[in-house]
Amino acid sequence: MLAALIGPTARRGAFAALAGTLLLGAGCIFPKAAPIPGPVTAADVDRGRYRWPEVDERSLVQGRDLFASHCNACHDYPLVTSVPEGDWPSIVEKMARKAKLSREQSQLVLRFVLVARVR
Repeated sequence: MLAALIGPTARRGAFAALAGTLLLGAGCIFPKAAPIPGPVTAADVDRGRYRWPEVDERSLVQGRDLFASHCNACHDYPLVTSVPEGDWPSIVEKMARKAKLSREQSQLVLRFVLVARVR
């Protein structure tokens, strides 16, 4: 009924305003874009081992490689420091399903991200 009271130009304007608001809101939900974090360092391995004794350079490099090859398929690489640490496990779990990563692969990505975010 409201649509009948306003003209097509007003409806288009209202739609554009709604779309703009949604896009602006989406910018607040998604992390900022950034280049992929740099190569794995010895300090990264030390930080990783402190949290997970089985972590080694190879596993962090695998996590970075998976991040590099999958995390920009649908969106820009995220600025890993812009997301609180506690949010990363659910984010990686959700994105890993979309990217069809195995549980082991998603664990490698998560560990890389958590180590890289405190450089």
